[in-house]
Amino acid sequence: MTVTIKFCLIIFSFLLISPSFGQTIPNNSAKSAKKDTSATTTVKRAKSKDEIAYDKQYEINVLKSRIDGNYIPKDLFDSFVQLKRLMGTKVVADFKLLPEERAGKKIRFIMWIVESWYFRQGSRLSHNLRSTGITYPEHLAHFVVISFHRHLNGKDLDVKGQVAFYKEKEKEKAGKGRTVTDEGKRKRQD
Repeated sequence: MTVTIKFCLIIFSFLLISPSFGQTIPNNSAKSAKKDTSATTTVKRAKSKDEIAYDKQYEINVLKSRIDGNYIPKDLFDSFVQLKRLMGTKVVADFKLLPEERAGKKIRFIMWIVESWYFRQGSRLSHNLRSTGITYPEHLAHFVVISFHRHLNGKDLDVKGQVAFYKEKEKEKAGKGRTVTDEGKRKRQD
């Protein structure tokens, strides 16, 4: 596969991925004097063979320091060391001079991190970063890029603020999914 085709596949997969971990169904069977409209029940589906195989591979990957010959950083600060090593001093200096907003829009850099450090398939770095509460691979990579830029400029990383930002984005994206109404019909939220 050529690099162009791989890049197109990465971009298409980025656009098509949407979380579907379960459906939220209003729980109208609660028998109490007061009707609680906030109670919900989550219906989980059985995992497919592919999902079970993915979970097994994920558990193996999170223990590895190298996957397919690529070194996987163990934590955020190790990723800074690796990025400095891989980028070289001139590129690091140029990246440092960028405004933070522009640094965060380096899509190829973000996608390189997602693919090279196995954020989709699971790696020790993605597992470590997911413990913060960020779940989408692209958000994890963006978090690394913004944190790296702040680190280079001697700014506070503001991990809690960044995590809150990504959790809010993930909540908004999840809120645009499908829900089941009282009548049992699926309804698309706009």
